Amino acid sequence: MDALRSGLGEIEGMLNEIRNSGKQDYLNRDHPNFSRIIHDYSAAQKGFVVWKGFPTIQRILNELGENIKLARLRRKLSAHQVAQRANISRPTLLAIEKGSPGVAISSYAQVLFVLGLEKDLLKVAEDDKLGRKLQDVGLLKQESKAYYFLREFYRKSMQTEVSPGQK
Repeated sequence: MDALRSGLGEIEGMLNEIRNSGKQDYLNRDHPNFSRIIHDYSAAQKGFVVWKGFPTIQRILNELGENIKLARLRRKLSAHQVAQRANISRPTLLAIEKGSPGVAISSYAQVLFVLGLEKDLLKVAEDDKLGRKLQDVGLLKQESKAYYFLREFYRKSMQTEVSPGQK
C-alpha cells in the first residue's frame, strides 16, 4: 500500500510539473518516466515482455504478485492446482507471482477468482483522490467561468435598463 501511495505522489508531482511547464514542453523533454514496453527476443528471455521505465509500477506489480503467492500458499494450493483452475499455464502463474507486467490482467483476475479474492479488483481506484482533485479544479474553473458570464450579463442588463425618471 505504501508503494501505491508513493506512486500516486510521483504521479501528482508529474501532473504539477505538466501544469507548470505546459504539456508540450513536458513531452519535448527526454523524460525517464515514460513507460517503454519492448519485446525482448534474446535467447535468455524468449519473447518475454521487458518493462523499461516506471520503476514504481514494477515495485507495485512485484508486491501484488507476492500477495497473490502468499494467498495461494495460505490456502495450501500448489501452483499447478491454481493454474489448472484458473485455466492458465503454470509459467503464466509464476509470472503473475513475480509481478510480470506482460501478463494479461484477465489472467490476474482468473487467479484472484480461484483464490476467492476477485472482489479485491473492485477496490482499484475506488477512492480516487487524485481524480477528485482534478475534477474539483475543473469544477472550480467552470464555476469561475459561469460567475464571469453571469456578472457580465448582469452588468450589461443594468446598463440597458432605464430608470423611470430618465424617460
